[in-house]
Amino acid sequence: MRTLCQEAHELLMAREGAYGEMLASWKRIAGAVSRRTGTYMCPETALWVLIEMKLERDRHSPENPDHLRDAIGYLGILGQVRAEQASVRSSDTQVLALERL
Repeated sequence: MRTLCQEAHELLMAREGAYGEMLASWKRIAGAVSRRTGTYMCPETALWVLIEMKLERDRHSPENPDHLRDAIGYLGILGQVRAEQASVRSSDTQVLALERL
């Protein structure tokens, strides 16, 4: 029997195959929300909105495993967004250090 984490991972991989690379997609989503609302929203915040929505749905219908599976998937994407941000910050720091030489 597969765990919710395994199911979430499989679902994310299938969606990435159908809809394209996840990190680029979330950047576009956050940009679209920012333009629509006139308030900047980063990909991390956009993901937190959906995570909280899924947790709220789980509170109301805990018998449905889809809510937690989807929240786990969004948390996985959030981890990737944070890893990319850390990589960019590290690269920026290296460039600044080289510029000082």
